[in-house]
Amino acid sequence: MPPTDDDLIRRSHTDAEAFGELYDRHHRVLLAWAARATGDREVAGEIVAETFAQAFTSRARFRP
Repeated sequence: MPPTDDDLIRRSHTDAEAFGELYDRHHRVLLAWAARATGDREVAGEIVAETFAQAFTSRARFRP
């Protein structure tokens, strides 16, 4: 059974690749949403990058 998102976030504190797996799971859907919302794929990419950067830096506050 693959790890849950919660598992990956917990593991990401000591294993950066765990957060990479979380990114791989979700970035396409977020990119598609942001591209539709903005009408600009480049801006959408920046939004997704910033979203994941904020998620990474604030993951210590994550509560399942």
